[in-house]
Parts: sequence; C-alpha cells; structure tokens
Amino acid sequence: MKRKTKEKIWSIFIAIIFLTSMVMFGLTFSNGNNTSTKTIKLKGIYNRALTKDEYVFALSKYKTIIEFEHPTNCCQSTVYFLKELPNYSSGNVIYCDINSNETSFKMESYNGVKNLNQTEILNNTLILKNLCDLIVIKNKIPECVLIS
Repeated sequence: MKRKTKEKIWSIFIAIIFLTSMVMFGLTFSNGNNTSTKTIKLKGIYNRALTKDEYVFALSKYKTIIEFEHPTNCCQSTVYFLKELPNYSSGNVIYCDINSNETSFKMESYNGVKNLNQTEILNNTLILKNLCDLIVIKNKIPECVLIS
C-alpha cells in the first residue's frame, strides 16, 4: 500500500512540474504584439508611407525601402525610374511614392540609411549607385554587380 501511495505522489509531482513548465514556457514566449504572427503582404509600390509593422517586416526580409516625398507634379522622370525598381530588382526594393509639399528622399535597408538632397534625386545614376550600396542581395540588380 505504501508503494502505491508513493507512486501516486511521484506521479502527481511530475504532472505538476510538467504543467508548470508548460505554463511558464507559454508565458515566456508569448507576445501579443509580435509581427511574425501577423500576416503582412508587401507590394513593390505604395502611394503612402509604410506602417511601422510593414517597415519593420520589410527590413527583416532584407528589402530596401525607398521613400520619396514630393509635390504632385515634381520630378516625374525620377518617379518613373523609381516605380520601375521594384520589378527590376526581383521584389527586393519597395518604393513609397508620397505626395507632400516638401521634398525628401530616403533609402533604408538592413545595411543602413541614405538620404539624398534635391539635386541628387534628379540623377538616376546616383540613385542607383546609392541603392547598390544599400541593397542586401546585390545580384538581383545587374548594375549593382557591375558597380561593386
């Protein structure tokens, strides 16, 4: 009789340890605001700024994000060039075309950030050179392989 009682006590003790470890594991690794559990689908071209979650997710996927804020009728040749980059780069570039009263240009990737001034944004070759400095997977853009 004593043996069965000891076995029951040990069984209950092991079950309590098991359940406690499961609960602690769940509490430790659960995060209600985890973007990896959210479904985020990225496009190549946006007519707005990315949300914080989209931005972080894109960078975590080694994408290069180009944000170009400009007045509606400004810099059309640059806008056309930038809209071609997402397709040309096999989806490794995300372009955000943002209408604004101000003009600003920013590129960001896992490798860093580059801001170009108003004169530099009119030079597509300079934009491409800066993009090649930032892009993580250089062989996705043939010119980047030639430049580096």
